[in-house]
Amino acid sequence: VAVDTEDDYPGSPIDLFVPSSESQYLQVNWLEEDLTKAVANRANVPWIVVGGHRNIYNINSQKDGTPTGSAADLQAWLEPVFEKYNVDLFLSGHAHNYQRIWPTANNVVEKQSYENPVATTMIIAGHGGNIEGHEKFESDTPSWFAFGDDENFGYAQFKVFNETTLEFTAFR
Repeated sequence: VAVDTEDDYPGSPIDLFVPSSESQYLQVNWLEEDLTKAVANRANVPWIVVGGHRNIYNINSQKDGTPTGSAADLQAWLEPVFEKYNVDLFLSGHAHNYQRIWPTANNVVEKQSYENPVATTMIIAGHGGNIEGHEKFESDTPSWFAFGDDENFGYAQFKVFNETTLEFTAFR
């Protein structure tokens, strides 16, 4: 499932000035309907993966482990949905680096392992490169930050092997 997580245009899904915009309303309803179908069909849809441009947990958009700015707005909108529908993985970009987050909900790390987590695992795969270069890590390392690379360009892939094994690999 791919959702619009952008916030820098009027009426965006997480627009601070239009909290009940039509685009937000339509997207939230669509996402809930789609995830409801996926959960009801878990036998055939063992992995629920959501993708969006902006991220919730980002080492450069947090203070003391709590998301700030648009990341906080996105957290308020999407994290309850991820919990409700047991979303396994959230893939995002926006930050021009690579970050892997431990399974985390409400700023609390469920566990420092990716085996059978209840909370959503989040990955920022924004290290593909651009004219601006890399976004360097500026903040102290929060507890939910598992690994990151702010120096190398790369790409990522994930493979679904079966209903219990999904492999994510980041390449330099």
